[in-house]
Amino acid sequence: MFAVAAQRCAEVFDPPDAATIWRLPDDVEEAFDARCEGWLAAESWAPYFESVAALADFDVAKVPKCFLLVDDAEIEASAKLKAADGGKGVLVPGPFEPGRRSVALLALGFGRGAPRDLLVPYSPARKA
Repeated sequence: MFAVAAQRCAEVFDPPDAATIWRLPDDVEEAFDARCEGWLAAESWAPYFESVAALADFDVAKVPKCFLLVDDAEIEASAKLKAADGGKGVLVPGPFEPGRRSVALLALGFGRGAPRDLLVPYSPARKA
């Protein structure tokens, strides 16, 4: 599923030297991979997926908030994001910084698009 989403986003908009939710800096990817093993070994994901399936209304900002994945400040910041780069991308201002806020804004940025009008959120790569 992740590979399909990553491929579709790259087809629509693939900014060079930028972070997207599907292309994070190497150190962030490594930290994610290290944690992922534990998440996959979790006792039971069934209640979580049942809760997601039961949602009557899907909103890119509201759903993550329901599950405490984003906070009000992140939702407010994402509402200010604007389409950029010919209407294919959504610029998350400032260089990507490892941490919850940058990742949350990259995820929430998808809400700036519309059905059949994918906009790919991205953030400039941080300076080495």
